[in-house]
Amino acid sequence: MTSRAPIHPNLQLYLTNDHACSYLADRMARTLFVDPNTRIDRRHADWLARIGFRRSGEHFYRPACRACPRPRRSG
Repeated sequence: MTSRAPIHPNLQLYLTNDHACSYLADRMARTLFVDPNTRIDRRHADWLARIGFRRSGEHFYRPACRACPRPRRSG
């Protein structure tokens, strides 16, 4: 899939350095996350979920591993 979901212009995203993958042994992972100081309303939370972000409390993130397939967009 070559198309990508547009990133909302008001969201600042950060990408972690490589770290040990918690799912696959002997693999490295990276995580893309929304600035934790950004307040996310329900509409944006739903949009983030549709483009593959997960939520832990008020934090929104998704895997961004170099070797793993990108999450598919729904809808």
